[in-house]
Amino acid sequence: MITAEEFFTLFLEELKEIPALRRSYRFLNSPPSSSMFRFRKEYFCRRLEYLLKHLPPPGSRIWDCGCGYGTSAIFMTLNGYEVFGNTVEFYLQPLEARLRYWKKVKNLDSLRMQHANLFDMDIPGKFDCIVVQDTLHHLEPISKALDILSAGLAPGGRLIAIEENGHCFPQRVKNFLRRGNKKIIEVHDPVTGKNFLMGNENIRSLNEWKQLFASHMMPVDPLSVEYIRLFLPFFYALFPSGVLKEKENNLWKKHPFLREYFYFGLNFVACKNPSPPSGQR
Repeated sequence: MITAEEFFTLFLEELKEIPALRRSYRFLNSPPSSSMFRFRKEYFCRRLEYLLKHLPPPGSRIWDCGCGYGTSAIFMTLNGYEVFGNTVEFYLQPLEARLRYWKKVKNLDSLRMQHANLFDMDIPGKFDCIVVQDTLHHLEPISKALDILSAGLAPGGRLIAIEENGHCFPQRVKNFLRRGNKKIIEVHDPVTGKNFLMGNENIRSLNEWKQLFASHMMPVDPLSVEYIRLFLPFFYALFPSGVLKEKENNLWKKHPFLREYFYFGLNFVACKNPSPPSGQR
């Protein structure tokens, strides 16, 4: 097993070798001793830790929907999972270089990624778990997307969502100033030459996600819910990361207003209802 911390250390070296990754991963822009570096590292590692905590046992089939550059897909493969990932736009361009780098760490034969739009692709079988990281708020129409995800999930399987909190007031203001109320846009994919609809940072609250998933027979597990990223970067110059992590974990559980409107990140697991025995259908 490779921990999030161990993976992050190797990932930093990869960033030095593959400049194309730096447009999204800006760790090398700040010295390791800086508060900004520690802030970004904490958010990166905590999301991987959440995955490890809620993934099924190693050997399970995982679909990383909207895998982007494939960072989480690689992390899960290194931890013994059979992973399939799909994405659109430019993200898979550095894939060959990434595979060369990570194959020095471990065999990646159980990893497969392809350029494919969720609404156009053939789902390769049933999966034990689906991971949607920074992806749900881009999927439109969302009801159709959840139909497809549910169809790709085995009965009793789980969907792990790592999202932005749609009620986070600072993030809502930022999004409104950037795109107004235009929450759904048409995007051109240069790889396929096709246009497709995409959520324009169409983030939602936990209650909104609960309603959507419940309507698709994938209720959210209340014990899986986690809010993260309350403290701004300058706090990391004042307190150790571990102290801030503990404070964040405690505060959201005790203060609903703070949790609902000031935490940036929202993680949860939705579980597909198992099929009833044939005699009960």
